[in-house]
Amino acid sequence: MAGFKIVALIASVTAQIGAFTALLLQLYGLILLWKIHEKQKKNTMLIALQNRRSYFLRKLKVLRQRRLRRRNRSCWFKPSRSDQWWIKMINGEAPDEFWMKNFRMTKESFLELETELKPYISPDPSSPNYRALDSAKKLAVTLYYLKDTGSLIMTANAFGIAVCTVSGVVVEVSNVISKVLGPKYLHLPVDENEMRKKVCEFETKFGIVQAFGCIDGTHVPILRPLKDPQD
Repeated sequence: MAGFKIVALIASVTAQIGAFTALLLQLYGLILLWKIHEKQKKNTMLIALQNRRSYFLRKLKVLRQRRLRRRNRSCWFKPSRSDQWWIKMINGEAPDEFWMKNFRMTKESFLELETELKPYISPDPSSPNYRALDSAKKLAVTLYYLKDTGSLIMTANAFGIAVCTVSGVVVEVSNVISKVLGPKYLHLPVDENEMRKKVCEFETKFGIVQAFGCIDGTHVPILRPLKDPQD
């Protein structure tokens, strides 16, 4: 009887040792697979870095070749173009009514607006173009373009610059006005009470009912109806 117990005990221990050995082999296999995966991942990253390095080296070589082939710029400002009228305007040689006619504002208002926008639209001081547009001229180009029909060619000819320059300047200055000055000066009502207050203030000041503000300054003549003209 004791012999059977010893045999059973030995068999149980042997089975446990076998199970433990199998577990160790599985763990070793998992570790080996993880090492293989990490090695493959590392090799893939090295190949990607080498490809990227080769790509940048090729791009750098192309840029160097382009720089060697590039001709020196003959001029930054075409001699045939002139902006003498704007120089006279900004230097105070033109009558004050010219400001209202060309920019829809007085010179004082223009300079005040230019002061607010100057930190955002001033040219890069490190630019090699010594005739780069300053903040005042950029603002003048934008206002001149927006004052009536908005012709790029007319604006370019008036300020002695290229049409593409006018397009870029108008977009740049308009974005700055929208992002910087818009939140500063345009305040919409946040609730019904504030809206009613603004409607009353607008009616008292301008005689227009059911409105708390207006956009743009375009005047369109209309014929009011005889019945309830205020509505």
